[in-house]
Amino acid sequence: MGRLDTEARMTIKVLSSRGTTTRDIARLLGVTEGMVRYYLERMHSSAVDGRSRQAFRAEAVAEAIETWRAAQEDGPINLAALHHWLVGEHDYVGSLRSVQRYWARRYPAPRVRARRRVEMPAGVQAQVDWAHFPCVMVNGSERELLALLLALHMVLSFSRKAVVV
Repeated sequence: MGRLDTEARMTIKVLSSRGTTTRDIARLLGVTEGMVRYYLERMHSSAVDGRSRQAFRAEAVAEAIETWRAAQEDGPINLAALHHWLVGEHDYVGSLRSVQRYWARRYPAPRVRARRRVEMPAGVQAQVDWAHFPCVMVNGSERELLALLLALHMVLSFSRKAVVV
């Protein structure tokens, strides 16, 4: 039986809570009904995977990893280089993946704020502000217009062209 990723397990949980049948969930995810039932039973019994309680192989060289990390200062971290160093200097027998898992648990990445860039078609969106022009050229001479005379200054978001109305 294969394993499902976290997203698929959450999909099973949500669809099941909404009353979707196991057959429909299995068809949607492209897995067997037995796999859906297996994950639902594990969710309802709050079962914990035994591997999550195991110690990391890299725990044995934790001090060396911390020393290597401190030597990197604020530069980029290359876990492949760390693994190579551990194998050469400390006779580490674990895999690169074991170092990656240890690192992810010990030094989690900072949360990244989601940003979304929205592109609009040409001519759909504009920025509009009030504009006030105290001195304007009219028929070749500079004139003071009334303070109450205002205009709208618009800039199209696509072309950045400006217009005054």
